[in-house]
Amino acid sequence: VEVPAEKHLRNRYKINDFNKYEFEQYQKLMQKVPAYLLNSFAKIIGVKEIQGRSTSINELVTDLDGSISRTLADNGPIDSAEFWDRVDELEQFFLEEGILHLGMDDRNVVIRRTDEVLPVIVDYKRMGKNIRPRTIGMLFSYGRARKTKNKFQIMREKYRINH
Repeated sequence: VEVPAEKHLRNRYKINDFNKYEFEQYQKLMQKVPAYLLNSFAKIIGVKEIQGRSTSINELVTDLDGSISRTLADNGPIDSAEFWDRVDELEQFFLEEGILHLGMDDRNVVIRRTDEVLPVIVDYKRMGKNIRPRTIGMLFSYGRARKTKNKFQIMREKYRINH
């Protein structure tokens, strides 16, 4: 049985326009992000209707040479202390602010290579109370914190090169 994604999202999460929902989550998040971490979040410029469909207008994350930054999954292990220091800072930010980002994984983090090597988060769809798993633990801050720590730890274990 084929269920269109938009219909599934409306039924499961009670979200009529997932692009607008993501933009709202992004705007709320940006109000909390400290200035020194801003370059680790890809910008969402807005949402437009194009040919009758909702379309998200996002920043294209690029490297110093102008090429499109690759995801952590596509890149593979990272041997950069500054990259992993920033990952630690991002984790601490999410924990201190009590923000649960279920999309925090190797497909939604890209590696921006400019004068430094930085993780950049590119997806905000799996944030907010509407999309939390329907489990008892997610009702409590300790459960959300544990989930956040696990998301970051999985990335470290899979992609961090230890010296």
